[in-house]
Amino acid sequence: DIVIRPHFIPQLTSCRCSRKCAHGSVTVQWQRGDKNSIELTISVPPKTAVSYDGKALPAGRHQFTIKNQA
Repeated sequence: DIVIRPHFIPQLTSCRCSRKCAHGSVTVQWQRGDKNSIELTISVPPKTAVSYDGKALPAGRHQFTIKNQA
């Protein structure tokens, strides 16, 4: 299983990474938004076990807004 635990480094305004898996690539990207928020996008290929924030993510594109991040 792949567990997503992004670290939001204050010196960066955005970050993107991916990992090749048997059925495609898992991609994680984030960008600082307005009002101390971060926009996080996680793309999961089919038949790949990925979790974020303790929850399993099905195949597809998932978007999250994380508040109160300076």
